[in-house]
Amino acid sequence: MHDVHCDLSEDRHNVNASLIALAVYMEMNKGSISMEILENAALGFFVYDIGMTKVSPMLLAKGQFTPRERRTLCEHPKQGLEILARLNLTRPEITEPVIQHHERLNGIGYPNKLSGDQIGQLGRIAAVSDSYCAMVTARPRKKPCCRSMPQRNLCAANANTIRSSAEPLFVFFRLYRPIDRYPFNLLIF
Repeated sequence: MHDVHCDLSEDRHNVNASLIALAVYMEMNKGSISMEILENAALGFFVYDIGMTKVSPMLLAKGQFTPRERRTLCEHPKQGLEILARLNLTRPEITEPVIQHHERLNGIGYPNKLSGDQIGQLGRIAAVSDSYCAMVTARPRKKPCCRSMPQRNLCAANANTIRSSAEPLFVFFRLYRPIDRYPFNLLIF
């Protein structure tokens, strides 16, 4: 039998985050998803970080960023949207996770500083799954944290939000099983 999410490398971060996002989305929308919407949402989750292809790998390998490098990095959601536009992938189910996956419910995210219900459901789901995977993935600039720490961090970051805005977070925790490396018993090959 295959180990569950045995590869927590940076290379697998986006795949893992995408699968988690898709599982949360399907749980939140049980019985009310058309196949067309589901296909587009799945595509949006799997390309949510496509703008990172425009960021220099040398920059990403650094441990600390200068303010200018940080601004460059924060442009990747907009660059992802530009890539999707050139590919004529403009459905909201595809673009929302791309442009909103770094927005935060408290308004301190980027690129548009959206808050609460200004962030769409797909954007909130992508943000939760991307944040979780970032916390448990080793990177040049940080070590991974233990499996219980991401739950505490995500709760603390969203402590003052209304429940409807934070629903993806609550669904994630309902599906999360601490005995697994990742939630949902998804197999990653």
